[in-house]
Amino acid sequence: MGTAMMHVGEQRFSLGNRIEVRGTAQTTGGQRLTLRVWYAPQRRFPPLHRHPQQTETFTVQAGELTVQWMDGSRTYAAGEGFEVPPDTPHTMRNAGADVAVVDWTVSPALHSGDLFARLYSRRPRPALADVLAFVWYVAVSRRYRPEIRLVRPRR
Repeated sequence: MGTAMMHVGEQRFSLGNRIEVRGTAQTTGGQRLTLRVWYAPQRRFPPLHRHPQQTETFTVQAGELTVQWMDGSRTYAAGEGFEVPPDTPHTMRNAGADVAVVDWTVSPALHSGDLFARLYSRRPRPALADVLAFVWYVAVSRRYRPEIRLVRPRR
């Protein structure tokens, strides 16, 4: 699908957030992609989306993370975790005042490492670049249909 790759220990940045790669498809035999994410406080929700073939598991290590589901929202605090089953529309953000630290696993990995390598830069970017990153997110999501699909919110 592409040649963008992430490596264990690597850090990347997007929309004010930072990710650290903990495990890749290459290091887990394709079983999972494992990340630690530092969610910046008071950011907007990214687009509502779903993962047709993948399960995501999140554990909040510090701060809090608000997840928007189709039927409402819930805020998870440090020590809490949750799972997003395949094909479940969701989005999340840190609505708190402090950075939220979250462990995140995507199973199976598929090409998610390649997707995130394209969405997240190797260096922090200024705000304008974050707007462009959002546009890139929408464009890239079309290329990775087995990994992610954008969802139209109900009115």
